Amino acid sequence: MTFVHFYTPSDKPDAPQNIKVRSYDETWIKVGWFPPENTGNCEISNYILQYKEGKRGDWQTASTDITECEYTVPNLTTGKEYWFQVAAVNEVGQSPFVATLDGQEAKEPCGRMSFKLPYHFCNQDIRYL
Repeated sequence: MTFVHFYTPSDKPDAPQNIKVRSYDETWIKVGWFPPENTGNCEISNYILQYKEGKRGDWQTASTDITECEYTVPNLTTGKEYWFQVAAVNEVGQSPFVATLDGQEAKEPCGRMSFKLPYHFCNQDIRYL
């Protein structure tokens, strides 16, 4: 009896998919993505996330050792627009980068409201108003 062993060669992974901004605030932006469909017949060991300020800025590395499909980029400048790109890494090498389609401004999220109560409410128990 003869046994035949089939070998599937390993390769670099394809790029991650569907990179998008998931949430943001004045000084941070959280970016998420899906793993690549083709992992190159190897496990994805990590992701590399880069960002730049404005469309024409230079790419800066946020992190090279991300193991989940999301990352929060801290210490951003309020009011500036940021763009992001991510690559997947396996034991063979790195995928191409895939970038966000639009930029995201570091700003207070929509829907968060602040207001001052009128003076006559200041000394009231607001549970009953």
